[in-house]
Amino acid sequence: MKKTFGKIKREFKKILKDKLMIGIIVLSLLVFVVGAFIVGINKVLIIAGVVIGLVLLVKFGSKFLKPKRKKKSKRGPKKKTSTWKKLLAVIIFITLCLGILGIIGAMIFFGYIVSSAPEFDEKNLLYKESSILYDINGDEVTRFGVEMRDKVTYDELPQIFVDAIVATEDSRFFEHNGFDLPRFMKASVGQVLGNSSAGGASTISMQVIKNNFTSITKSVTRKFTDIYLAVFKLEKEYTKEQILEFYVNDIHTCVNNTYGVAEATRGMFGKEIGDINLSEAALLAGIFQAPCGNNPFNHPEKAESRRNTVLYLMKRHGYITAEEEKIAKSIPIESMLTDKNADEHPFQSYIDYALKEVEKKTELDPMVVPMKIYTNLDPKKQSYINDVLSGKEYTWENDTVQSGIAVTNINTGAVVALGNGRNRTGKKLLNFATDLNNQIGSTAKPLFDYGPGMEYNNWSTYTPFVDDVHSYSTGQKMNNWDNKYRGFQTLKYTLGQSRNVTALKAFQQVDNASIAKFVQSLGITPEIQGGMIHEAHSIGGFNGASPLQMATAYAAFGNGGYYIEPFTVNKIEIIETNEVTTYKPEKVRVMSDSTAYMITDVLKWAVDTTNVAGRISGIEIAGKSGTSNLTDADKKKKGLPASAISDLWVIGYSPDYSIGMWYGHENITSKSYSTFGTSSRAKDRLFNALAKGIFEKNGKKFTMPKSVVKTQVEYGTIPAMLPSKNTPSDMIRTEFFKKGTEPTEVSPRFDTLNNVKNLDATRDGSKVNLSWSAVEAPNMITDEYLKTIAGHTDKYINLHKQENASLLGTLGYNVYLKKSDGTLSLLGWTSDTKYSHTPTTGGPLTYVVKTCYSIFKKSESKGSEITLTKSPFLSKEAWLVKYPDGSIDKTINVTDNFTIATDDPGIKILVDSVDVTKSSDTIITKTIKNKDGVVVYDKDNIIINLDTSKPNVYTITYSVTYKGEAITITPPATRKISVVSGGET
Repeated sequence: MKKTFGKIKREFKKILKDKLMIGIIVLSLLVFVVGAFIVGINKVLIIAGVVIGLVLLVKFGSKFLKPKRKKKSKRGPKKKTSTWKKLLAVIIFITLCLGILGIIGAMIFFGYIVSSAPEFDEKNLLYKESSILYDINGDEVTRFGVEMRDKVTYDELPQIFVDAIVATEDSRFFEHNGFDLPRFMKASVGQVLGNSSAGGASTISMQVIKNNFTSITKSVTRKFTDIYLAVFKLEKEYTKEQILEFYVNDIHTCVNNTYGVAEATRGMFGKEIGDINLSEAALLAGIFQAPCGNNPFNHPEKAESRRNTVLYLMKRHGYITAEEEKIAKSIPIESMLTDKNADEHPFQSYIDYALKEVEKKTELDPMVVPMKIYTNLDPKKQSYINDVLSGKEYTWENDTVQSGIAVTNINTGAVVALGNGRNRTGKKLLNFATDLNNQIGSTAKPLFDYGPGMEYNNWSTYTPFVDDVHSYSTGQKMNNWDNKYRGFQTLKYTLGQSRNVTALKAFQQVDNASIAKFVQSLGITPEIQGGMIHEAHSIGGFNGASPLQMATAYAAFGNGGYYIEPFTVNKIEIIETNEVTTYKPEKVRVMSDSTAYMITDVLKWAVDTTNVAGRISGIEIAGKSGTSNLTDADKKKKGLPASAISDLWVIGYSPDYSIGMWYGHENITSKSYSTFGTSSRAKDRLFNALAKGIFEKNGKKFTMPKSVVKTQVEYGTIPAMLPSKNTPSDMIRTEFFKKGTEPTEVSPRFDTLNNVKNLDATRDGSKVNLSWSAVEAPNMITDEYLKTIAGHTDKYINLHKQENASLLGTLGYNVYLKKSDGTLSLLGWTSDTKYSHTPTTGGPLTYVVKTCYSIFKKSESKGSEITLTKSPFLSKEAWLVKYPDGSIDKTINVTDNFTIATDDPGIKILVDSVDVTKSSDTIITKTIKNKDGVVVYDKDNIIINLDTSKPNVYTITYSVTYKGEAITITPPATRKISVVSGGET
């Protein structure tokens, strides 16, 4: 071993004489110093360590590891050096090299810390600029972090409070010189090992330096700068008592925007610092670790836990006894606090949320670190919401009901206004707009049911559902809000009317993992059980979401399918460093623009035609309401009526803004609850009031993308079919489909029917018998129809038949006779496939048979026709009509009148038993002669009255033609009219 060290010593002497090695070392140190300022001390230490270590290892390692040449010796062979000795020598060598490197690096690092440390200016301990928050117009809204403090001296601090601070924050404060090495090592090792309870390494002195001098960036360099300034500056210039004064006066307490323990004591306990007791001292000391997180007004549970930790540490370090600890812990936090009447800003709910966002984005407290914060706050919209909540723009149902309201820009994600509730004073209270996590009721349906169905199953606004008895997969029956079933429903109607049964069916038809992916991409966190989201999500039965989350999720439907993380802060400028950071969330496509638009169309229809709130003339608004119920057990336990409900929601959006609104009670009791009727109406009125002041009349409309096809559909068809030219207007719906899925087939239900086939006509005596083959009625019971009505097949097939019977009637046939001019004369309707007709005319006959319904006539077919070219007539008859007394002839007295037109009973003509006497095809000629054979009347010499002035005998001769053919008159073919004198016979 002695020889090994000797060898190392000789090698180092050689280095000092080796100009090349000296040059490498000097150059490395130069690069180290320069690099520290360019890329940072941490990276340079690693790089330099590796490079120099390798150089030294090559230089020295070769000496130790290179095998020696064997020399012959007269003294005989030497003993071989063992391998482990060589290895040990290398380890010792590397350790020495690293040690030297570490010393050199430490010296350089310390020099860097000293040279780069900020100037120790006492003014930094006395003053800090305030932070400023601006609205969307760039106007200042408020300042905070300003020096609202009443400084105390060490002598004014009660010893019990000093003990609490020291025991908790720096137990060896009065013993070390600003740096507690044992504590530093313990904390460092613990954090490296992942022990989060190992504690921090900063002393009180270092915290004073951090809060007032060093950079706000977390780094090793900053930590050692804190150590340097604490040990060599702060501790040299000030006493421990003064340092403690700086510490307790500098803390921002998150209580009424104040600094220092004096103001904090007054704000929390309503007393001076010198009057606090042990429990109060421990509570006050506990907020130093996380002033806002341990604020007893906002987070009493955390504050109590931290107080108890402080009391434990005080006992551990011997400041109090176990009995004192027990008594102090037993005092409730609430009993220690004074009433809090904060001097809050009218936009406090927005400011609070923006400050949380700043802390999350920067990991800095804007109350401590001065900064300029530029927000998306719209002062007009925020003021309007404040007026609604205060009762100026809306009359509230009662004094206990609450509401949370969030308004976002759907195209940017900007949060423009927030309403955290009614009758709420103070800062950083529970914000009903952002912190709520309640069940969302039916507002879940577009998110969990129909949106995923459109996205993954290519549903349309027409997709059919059957609203009827149905159950969860567990067998539990699902009920609708009205305890009724509506039967066949389209997606538009069933979502617009908020039917629960169909929502569950929709949920069950979509892949569960896809639903989870869909809602999570919209910023909603579902409840996962066994790797799946349970079916109660279909109607909002989960916990839950906030108005801001819901406004943001629905905004994606309005902006074409993009999720944009909501944000209040668009730019932050750190005043101390002039560092400026702008924020613009990424637009992430989470659904197709077709899904987004079709959901929007349905929700717009719901606002325009149903009871969903938000209808405003001149503004396109889409929206959905929702209600969550209480169990019967909860109602009974709290003494509530059957109509009591839990949460009420309305989510609505225009082409510009989205509003998420919750309505309900923070704590439901027998004296403070909502009801289905009264509260539902109040909720709608509230949203209408909000919509009136938030949405803008600028003529904007939701734009249909090219991926969507708008088309008409015949209602009731499954799958969707185009209407025919005969479809009644009240059976036609305008629906939207993803391009490529729209219907192309025309519905046969009301379409023109098929003509009959095999039409035939035969003679049967004086009748014509028609016959034909039956026409099949259009079949609307498709496979998809049967799938849709599964579980209720018989019921809905019967309903379909009943509907057809009422709309269409029975399928049958109209039978027409075609006239010579081409017009049709309806003979009759029959549901049979045959029809008999007795013609009234001769010659060729053309019959037309048209398929038609007994009620709905517009579907009548064009018709099949058949013509009989040979006359079917078999008989022609004509005879004189007798007088009432049964005679053919008549005797009258002289001077009696005889008018041919009225007194001659004439002739009767039958063709195939059909009376054609008055037919236009019939021509009757009368020739009248007197006793002398002189013609006194014919068709050319019309005499209306016979001459009855003297006795005479007139003979009337008849002749008949029908369609130009003469008809023989059955004898007698003449009639005699005898004119006699009185008394003659």
